Amino acid sequence: MRVRTRSDHNQRDIDKALRGVGAYVVPLGSVGRGVPDRLVSWKKQMWLMETKNPEQRGRYSRADRANHMRTPAQVKFHDEWQGPPIVIVYSVEDALKAIGAVR
Repeated sequence: MRVRTRSDHNQRDIDKALRGVGAYVVPLGSVGRGVPDRLVSWKKQMWLMETKNPEQRGRYSRADRANHMRTPAQVKFHDEWQGPPIVIVYSVEDALKAIGAVR
């Protein structure tokens, strides 16, 4: 039996902002097995988006951040993924920048 994972508190605001610019957002958090939190499409492009708690952003150096903030299943998924890069976002601004909606 799969235990429901804890979602980062900023996901709702990020989803709202992405949808506000016309992006299509598919929550994937219940899939498990390291699959990123969201599938996002906008202007005929697609991103897998992993949402992280913004309070954790300053805790690690940029080089160490990705490994310290991902579960072992996420690390495995990211390493094996053969599609477009997985985007890790901490805020609404990060998400909108990732898809090119703001600079």
